[in-house]
Amino acid sequence: MFAAELKLWHMHDDSPLLVHNPWARTPLNPDLIPLRQLVWDVGDGHFKERVGRNIAEILNLPNPWPIKTWFQYIRALCFTTM
Repeated sequence: MFAAELKLWHMHDDSPLLVHNPWARTPLNPDLIPLRQLVWDVGDGHFKERVGRNIAEILNLPNPWPIKTWFQYIRALCFTTM
């Protein structure tokens, strides 16, 4: 898994990239992890990009993040849909 400067304050902007091992004996099922991925295509011998969800969406973080005031925190808790 790769993440270029993944920081708590930039969770909506940056997200990790999962790169699958092309030589794995038991490949990971790409459907198990909803992140953006590079999956090895055995047929053409290249990585194929698979679109995924942003880490902030997976963690259900409010936008904007981080919350700057106590009021924003309470408002985000009350009005964030799950």
